[in-house]
Amino acid sequence: MVAYFNELSLPNLPLDTNVIDAFNNFGEYYLVARSCGIREIKIDNNFFNHQLAPGYSFYQWMEDKRADEDLRTLLKGVLGSLPFVEDIFETYEQQHGVALEFKYRGAPCVGLGLASDIIFNSFAFSFTSANWNLPSYTISVTTVAESNDGEVSSMDLSGNTKNIASLGHVATHRQFIFDGVKATIQNGRELWSNRGNLFPNLNFCNSVEAQIRFMDAQTPHFQHIIDRLFDLQNIASLFTGKPIIPDDFPTRTTPESESRRKALKQELTFIDPNGNPRFCEWHSRYTPGPGRIHFFPFENDQIILVGYIGPKIQ
Repeated sequence: MVAYFNELSLPNLPLDTNVIDAFNNFGEYYLVARSCGIREIKIDNNFFNHQLAPGYSFYQWMEDKRADEDLRTLLKGVLGSLPFVEDIFETYEQQHGVALEFKYRGAPCVGLGLASDIIFNSFAFSFTSANWNLPSYTISVTTVAESNDGEVSSMDLSGNTKNIASLGHVATHRQFIFDGVKATIQNGRELWSNRGNLFPNLNFCNSVEAQIRFMDAQTPHFQHIIDRLFDLQNIASLFTGKPIIPDDFPTRTTPESESRRKALKQELTFIDPNGNPRFCEWHSRYTPGPGRIHFFPFENDQIILVGYIGPKIQ
């Protein structure tokens, strides 16, 4: 899913150390949003040159050894992908034969406008501040279009933009993010090919590929499998090192009974990508039919290993 940077939130801070803190905070909530499926944040063409503090721009931050190197590398890739929001805005106008104007409290707001429910119904990302501490904002949208007979008409609309400027905002919008990402997955091959982006906290045994690759949107349980995998992704991203319990999960998820553990020890053991056997007694259920996703949790590493997807093992 693509999000759009709210250029109105670009800070003007007194010290470069304040800028480092601001980017640390930005990176913290972006990483959580990334685990939910937001991969890109489109920026305006002034972003790199904006003076975040006197004499201190994004370019200076990128070279500042006081800032975390991994975070600098990550955000350079996330924020550096073209096109800029101005180009996306212009392309949208051309494709739809309309002129648009987005404003928030009288100020032009291209990022908020493109992210609004009137245009792409995505998300705006903002730097945290007292001015941008809400999970959504209302903007005004003016559209001007010319009919085939040359008549010009305009409409004034009100749009809603979902905003992310804190970890709490990510939590508020988590289900919407998941729903948007899930809707883009059309078949098992696509699911497998994009598993690293879709599920950064899940690892998969190699045998799982053959279990899902021939599914598509018409397969009755395909969407249910995607739902359960996103549930596992969400749970894994929140691991704190504590052993998991069934109440951690939004749907029925349990370890096997004692009798099944003893009887099916071999059948429930799967080889992980490193060649190690893992006893995947924990399982999530899906329908129709008695579908199971067997997995092994690594609570200390915020990882769940998925060992099997298919009918209940007998």
